[in-house]
Amino acid sequence: MLPFTATLGQSIATAKDEYREGTFALFLNDSGSSKLFGLTCRHVPFPDSNKAAYKWNEVLPKIEIIQPGAETLNERRGDVKGALEAWNSPAANGFGDVAETHRIQAKKNLETIKSLEEVSTRVVGHVIFSPAYELFESKWVEDFAVIELDKEKFKNGTKNVVIIDSIPWEQQHALKVDKNFNLFRNNPPHLLPLHSAVPMTKLFDKKWKLDSDGDYFQVVGKRGMGTRLTFGYLNDVVSIQRLSRDDYSQELCISSFKHTAFSRKGDSGSAVFDVQGNVYGMITSGHTGLINRTDITYVTPLDRILARIEKDEGRRFELA
Repeated sequence: MLPFTATLGQSIATAKDEYREGTFALFLNDSGSSKLFGLTCRHVPFPDSNKAAYKWNEVLPKIEIIQPGAETLNERRGDVKGALEAWNSPAANGFGDVAETHRIQAKKNLETIKSLEEVSTRVVGHVIFSPAYELFESKWVEDFAVIELDKEKFKNGTKNVVIIDSIPWEQQHALKVDKNFNLFRNNPPHLLPLHSAVPMTKLFDKKWKLDSDGDYFQVVGKRGMGTRLTFGYLNDVVSIQRLSRDDYSQELCISSFKHTAFSRKGDSGSAVFDVQGNVYGMITSGHTGLINRTDITYVTPLDRILARIEKDEGRRFELA
């Protein structure tokens, strides 16, 4: 996959620090504007040491967002070069026109990547609003940033679509409990449209039987820059995370399936969804266990974020 695409889960960074990567969450529309917006975690464009509120105006320099970040671009370059070498090797001689088609495509892909080497060519927008990193009503932590996007960079579409392709084999057995997952089991990849935010009052309504022990869980997925497509289960209680000596935040908590991580570094900002296209929230952090994988992932509900933006900015955002 080339790095410049409008599907969700793509790598983003700031133009000033292209190696500090996170994930683009969602496209948003403003009911009172024709402009296009995006959502990600606050700590993607802002360092952890900066906890002050930010609201862009004409006097302030722009915090420009690029897609993709440097590491992702380098990784894609390596992938394409490897594919070109494979199709140029003697082993590919027997594939005739098929090999030539792949060689032509690989060369085009390398040209596209080369055209994105300058940071300025990857700028897709700039941050316009991010509240101070602190606790909001009901103890939900505020860790999000709104991006005004350049529509010219997204001419091929701005729908909230997730690519469902390679699912870790360890997770496939758990997904069988959701009958809707059967739609994605054959002939991948598939495109899953995300269409609405799950209301706060409905976050724990849907549950499916997971195993023979009779335990019930809510299966959710995410696509992020770090671990790409993964699935886990949403705990049916709100988790408490310590922010400081005296402050605790409420978060949705997602546990990983056996032997696989739901998220890791770089996945912050990923949208969390079910296979019906409902959006639960956005990944903000995680807890790494003893075997160096993220056992617990923390998520802020999208419904809470949109309500906060409306209260603070007077903007009614909805999924594009």
